[in-house]
Amino acid sequence: MIPAKIQSALWSRPRSRVEWGFCLVLLAMMGAGAAWLASHSGAEDWGALRDWFATIEGDTSLKLRTADFVRGGLMLSAISWIAIGAILWLTRHWWLFSRSQDHRGKTRPDRQFLLGLALILILAAAIRLPRLNLSLYNDEVDVFRTAIAGSFDGKVLDDPTNPAPAGFREVTWMETVWGNRIGNNHVLHSILARAGYDAWRKVSGAPPGTVREWPLRFPVLLGGLLSIALIALIARQIASAGLPNHHLGSRLGLISAFLLSIHPWHVRYSTEARGYGLVFGFAALAFFFLLLAMERRRWRYWLAFGASQALCLWACLGSLHLIVGLNLVTGLTLIWPARHPDSTRLNPLQSPNLQGWIVANALSAAVFILAAAPILPPIEMALQLNATFRKGIAPHWWFDVGSYLLVGMPWLDGDPENVRNPAVTKYLGDPFVWTALILAGTSSLFGMVRLWRLGNFPGRLLVAAPIIGIALPWIDSEFSDVVLLKWYVNYGTIFIALWMAAGIQGWMLALSDLLTPTRLRLMAYSLLGLYALGVTRPLNLYRHQSKQSLKEAIELARGGTFPFTENQENPLVAGWWTHANYYDPFFKICYTPEKLEIMVQRAKSEHRPLYFILGMRDAAQAEDARVIDRLEKSGEFETLSVLPGLEERQFRTYVYRLKAPPNS
Repeated sequence: MIPAKIQSALWSRPRSRVEWGFCLVLLAMMGAGAAWLASHSGAEDWGALRDWFATIEGDTSLKLRTADFVRGGLMLSAISWIAIGAILWLTRHWWLFSRSQDHRGKTRPDRQFLLGLALILILAAAIRLPRLNLSLYNDEVDVFRTAIAGSFDGKVLDDPTNPAPAGFREVTWMETVWGNRIGNNHVLHSILARAGYDAWRKVSGAPPGTVREWPLRFPVLLGGLLSIALIALIARQIASAGLPNHHLGSRLGLISAFLLSIHPWHVRYSTEARGYGLVFGFAALAFFFLLLAMERRRWRYWLAFGASQALCLWACLGSLHLIVGLNLVTGLTLIWPARHPDSTRLNPLQSPNLQGWIVANALSAAVFILAAAPILPPIEMALQLNATFRKGIAPHWWFDVGSYLLVGMPWLDGDPENVRNPAVTKYLGDPFVWTALILAGTSSLFGMVRLWRLGNFPGRLLVAAPIIGIALPWIDSEFSDVVLLKWYVNYGTIFIALWMAAGIQGWMLALSDLLTPTRLRLMAYSLLGLYALGVTRPLNLYRHQSKQSLKEAIELARGGTFPFTENQENPLVAGWWTHANYYDPFFKICYTPEKLEIMVQRAKSEHRPLYFILGMRDAAQAEDARVIDRLEKSGEFETLSVLPGLEERQFRTYVYRLKAPPNS
């Protein structure tokens, strides 16, 4: 005879549509996991799972393909779905029947707030649109070739005697969704970018291998715009709980959105073909739904929170530190015994929100494991085998990150001779830059204090979680030597805008007894205008300058990029240490003096101009200085242009042209 409690845990008839919905989802999870294991129970599948764990533990001797990692990852996902589904099923009587209903009445929309937000979003889009067709740079190209479109035949590119254009190998959808050969595939972005890119190719009829930047960057732009809208809604939401009237909340939201819309670092990473702009959007969405769930205690908001954080991690695994900070603050809030004198709750398990938070995270983990398990072993292999990933913390990390977060440009200048590379130290004589830096720093600190002193969960979450999200990667890298680049914490920009807005509004409230409302508004507009003037220089540079000028180098040599006209095919183009070849299937990679000599002789015998494109000059010089010496010291070549990049000298692109006339 089965005891009644056990029988009830195993099955009892659901009493509402919500209960039916959860039961069906959990049964589907367990059924899908069991069906997968039943249909993939061979030795090869279990061996793939063992190899998956071996690779995660650091074994780099296994010669595995993407399909092997996918097989092992899906086995792990199936087991996880069964385990998570079973645990939630057996405990459903604890978490399913203790949710509270939302008895809030409907509120009328604030039309002025919505109109102001719409105008700010139009401004943000106008600022960002010029960046959509800038040249791809190395990281973007790497993902384009390994996860979105594919690559030209390297053997043809490597053969200077072969005049034919290189064929193009397209990647499979498996490589897009679960491939991670070089450890930097931001999967959700790759999926969305490929969908947009394939649709553009189908409509335009462009041949395989054609690079068009805007379809690759458009999903990221939408993520960035979403974060601007959400930070306004979040600011308005938290202000309504701690400020005297809703007009102050609307003002705080609009100031936050405006500051984020013109923030140079946000502008840059919400228009690059990587996953960071999607992180901006989904991280803001996770915070937004978490605040709604904690306030209104509805399952729809908890599930939306779980989905948002899973999408955020799917967009970029580097956002894990921010998600950890978010959940750490939330968990401590839920399990810490209440100290309010009117509260009698002593047992943290009696928290009305604890169940929703646990279930949301459990379901979020199930989705995330399915999406990410196959890509984790290649990341571990990259960390073990690629020295680039073991360089530890980038030099002057805190100085540059602080400056990036406040005014959108680094503190130190990585390329002093490059007038198109912004840096605070480059603009020491510009009073507007220093004013913006001081204004951003003081208003952020004041805003953080003000939010914390609200004394409620939203205020403290929006201060503590971002700080944890920025500090955790630094701590991780400090103890593991895993590389920590400055843009890994660029999600901090969305919170800096909120902190600055809270500080500016705090100053206005502090002076409300001394100044008239008109003068207070004038003060706020003046402060916003001063900040805008201070970030104008990096903002304008970022709008028109990519990190690397790869497309511009090919355009300089041929007059356009692939597909070429007959005249554009005439020049010979070679290069080394550059990704410019992804804009040109006729490109020849010349990394030895012998290969360069072949190209020179072809140019002379075929009476064609020869261009040589060089990137990462210092790395090329260290590998074989003879090639550089011939380009720069032999007198045969002229330096046609040195195309600027961003951040460091290594991202410059050098274009040389053979002096000898084609008919000599």
